[in-house]
Amino acid sequence: MIVALDEIPRAAEPCDPSLDWRPVRDHLAISAFGVNAFLGAAEGDRVVELHDESEVGHEELYVVIRGAARFAIDGEQHDLPAGSVVLVSPGSTREAFATVPDTAVLVIGGAPGKPFAVSDWEARQLELSRDRP
Repeated sequence: MIVALDEIPRAAEPCDPSLDWRPVRDHLAISAFGVNAFLGAAEGDRVVELHDESEVGHEELYVVIRGAARFAIDGEQHDLPAGSVVLVSPGSTREAFATVPDTAVLVIGGAPGKPFAVSDWEARQLELSRDRP
């Protein structure tokens, strides 16, 4: 299946209403790994919510596929242009904001050494999204 990120419907009820979350894994019915995208239409739009993955133990690889984003990882700022990747360990806090309009960040994650399972967070958000018109 081939689809442009912009064609994947925005989740109706993301955990943070300021996020433009595109549930890539769910849309493509991927079962081997977790993958989502976050879009920022304007400079300053949040493209990664403030969180860590210590509870589920996920490593996350963020790929800035267009635009640019400022990541804060454990409080340290990193400006990443399109084409950049950053790997964040489970216990590290992370968040990111678009630094230019039309930014897209792809995130791929999973728990090292464990079979993939949809996280409780994603399952809850998708259920909320499906319950909304």
